[in-house]
Amino acid sequence: MTLLLNYQPKSPREEELIDRLMIKLSELRAMTLPRLLMNLHLIINRENVSDDFKELLKKLIPGEEDVKEMMTE
Repeated sequence: MTLLLNYQPKSPREEELIDRLMIKLSELRAMTLPRLLMNLHLIINRENVSDDFKELLKKLIPGEEDVKEMMTE
């Protein structure tokens, strides 16, 4: 969430998507990891946003070690 808060949107659409992602992240307890990844994938591949924003979203995708750690909790 900190990455999203610190990012300066380059368009109104990026600002809207940040707001939407913040809400989704807040509801993360009810959201499954696959659903979150699907939302990120759709934004990265289908939305008309800057490459900087796409790179930011890619940083939100957990790595293999992060997923393994989540699964053991």
